[in-house]
Amino acid sequence: SVSIPIWLRMSGMRFLLIALSSLAVRSSSSSGRHPFNHRHETGHYRLLTNFVHPFRCLLVHNPPKFSQRIRMSTSVEENGDDASSSNDIAFISRIILQQQQQRSSSSLLVPVGYEISSIAVVNDIVQANAHGKIISIVSVASDECPSLAHHATEIFCKTVSAATYAASKKTWNDLRRTLIYARTEARFYSEFLPPLRRRCGLPSWNIAPECLHASCDLNGLVEENEPADLPQGAVSTGLPSLSQLAGRGGRIVLSSISDHDQESPLDPLRVAACLESLASFHAASVGDHELLSSASQRLSRHGGSYHLLVRNPTELEKMEVGWKQFAQEFADVAPPGFFESDRMLSFGRRMKYMASWISHQISPLPHDPFATIVHGDAKAMNMFLPPPQKANGALGSPSMLPLLIDFASTGIGFGMSDVAMFITHAVKPSDLRDGGEKQLVDGYVKQFRTALHQQKNCRSSIKNNTDGSMEYLFPDDVATRQYKLACVDYCRFVLGRFWAKASPASFAKSANNRNVVLVNRNWDAAEYFIQKIDGYLADFETERGAEYVDQVL
Repeated sequence: SVSIPIWLRMSGMRFLLIALSSLAVRSSSSSGRHPFNHRHETGHYRLLTNFVHPFRCLLVHNPPKFSQRIRMSTSVEENGDDASSSNDIAFISRIILQQQQQRSSSSLLVPVGYEISSIAVVNDIVQANAHGKIISIVSVASDECPSLAHHATEIFCKTVSAATYAASKKTWNDLRRTLIYARTEARFYSEFLPPLRRRCGLPSWNIAPECLHASCDLNGLVEENEPADLPQGAVSTGLPSLSQLAGRGGRIVLSSISDHDQESPLDPLRVAACLESLASFHAASVGDHELLSSASQRLSRHGGSYHLLVRNPTELEKMEVGWKQFAQEFADVAPPGFFESDRMLSFGRRMKYMASWISHQISPLPHDPFATIVHGDAKAMNMFLPPPQKANGALGSPSMLPLLIDFASTGIGFGMSDVAMFITHAVKPSDLRDGGEKQLVDGYVKQFRTALHQQKNCRSSIKNNTDGSMEYLFPDDVATRQYKLACVDYCRFVLGRFWAKASPASFAKSANNRNVVLVNRNWDAAEYFIQKIDGYLADFETERGAEYVDQVL
């Protein structure tokens, strides 16, 4: 799309540099490789290596100074995915201009004194409820600079289009859930992450990627103050018309973290690092009642997409039958007699009758002790791990901790809900046996207390008691009880959502899918989990008394 007059107006060196950068980008696309060593794979940031967009280099004709409007010419046609790419690139161009004018980011996408040479969509990232793109930005030194060195960076653009996802949703409940996820994540990045970073009092606190933009427009679809976590079936209207959906949705632009990695299951060292990240995240809002009250209204009253209130009621109704089917499917895989004890025969019934009580115990109000903002989907693939060479010997530095991503289910809860989900999702049973699980949980509790202690001088709501301990110190008995409650609560979700239809064949099919919870793809992990939950259930049945046990068993 570059005309000959434009070529003639470009200096020989400038044109050569831009042409070479464009050639490198195009050649990388044809070979399926990322030119800047992009490594993200499965999970919400999963790259589809078999479907990679060709790089669409958008050469800037006579790159302007940033005091002028950025004008770019592109050969991308305005249809289908190409139209989406063009829209995203135009949006990124406006962010770059805003950064240069306002110096609104700690890390400018295009450094001062540089001009854009190319912007390209380098990879599509297909997600269940959003469409992501990795976008490469290459800039070169301007005429005023003697050097012609180039600068390259990447960003992640996540878009949720109401009209696009309506085609794949059967009911308004399904589409609303997708749109609410987008709203919750945009609100977290724009309204809650900045004050959390300020309140923690640590300049280097880096718990999530830098957010360059976050917005969500659901006007006419969802009321501004409509709660995120309405019960299943509370909204039963039909799908809106295409005219109502047009232009509605959300967009988030994040800085790239290409040097980080994802993995599941994780070794104990990396598990400990992820738990430290969670501890730091949870501690940042404990005791801040004003922030928590706001989060319960603006994010989710109950954090977690698996909270009992928002799950399909049929999961609980069919739990007894689902457990019997699971036991039949895995009878030949399990140890002899594993499913034959009275407690195992009634495991599904016990889970069903305990579910509401457990959920109530693990669902704090914003003013309750130890209430915090939880991630809500704390699986291993939502943790971006720093490179090993950076992590070794430096796990205590906040800048070197794993980063959390995907805050679509964020809301109010106890931090142990995230811990229980994470350990269930990402830790091999061999690393949990013989005291390994207790060591991991104790490590989280220690880091949680440490994070609270570091913040006590920055937060008036955290005070020292006369004996020198903190008002919000996390007692061992409270931590242990919350962890057990959270494990049983998550097992209720796994049993109702996954195990009712599981089989050895489905486990084998998902064995290497790192985005699937380990207890739904590995029998050893499932066996350990069931035995653990059986013991925790027995503890809570004893707590509720003999009359309750007689009624259920």
